[in-house]
Amino acid sequence: MACRVGRALWRTVPRVPPPGPGETPVPILDFAAAARAAGFLERLERKPWVMLGDTREGLEHIFGLQTDELLVAMRRWAELCFGKPAAVGMAHQSGNVYLASELDMGTRTMTAAEALLGNIYTHGEIGIDAIASEEPPTGAAVDLLKELHTFKRIRWLDPQFTENLGDGTIGEAKQRELGSIIRSTKPRMLKKYPLIADLSKTDMDTFKPGNCLQHPNFKWRDLEGENMEEWKVSVAGNAAHRSYRPPGDTRPLVGCALLTTSRHLFAGYSLRSRLGTSLSPAETGLLSMAASGYGPEDVVGITWTSVDPEDVNDFREADEALLKTICPKFGTE
Repeated sequence: MACRVGRALWRTVPRVPPPGPGETPVPILDFAAAARAAGFLERLERKPWVMLGDTREGLEHIFGLQTDELLVAMRRWAELCFGKPAAVGMAHQSGNVYLASELDMGTRTMTAAEALLGNIYTHGEIGIDAIASEEPPTGAAVDLLKELHTFKRIRWLDPQFTENLGDGTIGEAKQRELGSIIRSTKPRMLKKYPLIADLSKTDMDTFKPGNCLQHPNFKWRDLEGENMEEWKVSVAGNAAHRSYRPPGDTRPLVGCALLTTSRHLFAGYSLRSRLGTSLSPAETGLLSMAASGYGPEDVVGITWTSVDPEDVNDFREADEALLKTICPKFGTE
């Protein structure tokens, strides 16, 4: 699994392949150097797969790019750093930006778009407005995206529609005024890009998206307990209560708490689609870890729970097999 690369993402020098015969080389922007110049690097190294709105605005100014152009350019840079397909997405309303790469999940390969949705879910956003990837999301990723309340408005940032990807010049950092409003991109800026609903041939006249990220149980819950054992149960229980299943679905809501070698806990959520596709608690927990620069080698234990106690074993067998496959220290807590 390539989660560990998240820890060094903002210190990686991307390997730029030479242009083919007759091709014009496209500059790869040095996002790490720009982040360092603007004073954002420490924050980005701490949460390498998450870029808050003020950081996004700062990088747009430094490179002279619009938001859509920044996301497409960042996806190209991230793929060269990861060495595999990547996806970059912008959250609805907040304008925060999230990154993810294709990941080896033991028995399956998780696409970058699936990983992106899992990353956004673990950070409490309310929707997605745009996704930049080399190819449009398909298959399992679309099944899960259809559960988002904002599915009908999500645009795929097709790179062929992006006119300006920058020339590599790093301009001066913009000093934000205290209390100034951080704005998301204007919807009209994205209208030239295709809707994922259209690309997936989804009939929006008859299809009703889910309410994932805006479901009623997706609310903050306080951590309870006075010791690690109680904290693990609390984190897993909170994750179970915040997990998602389509409206009217009765399948179990299952959550987990992943314990690391540094005694940190990461919540994992179950995300289900009406078409059967799902992300398991261990998978989303690993994505939350990756977003914070941790890798599977940091996992030593897991605690599961469910909203209905008798359903706690749902996902458990597959998750244990996954962790035993990719987490060498699993079971040593």
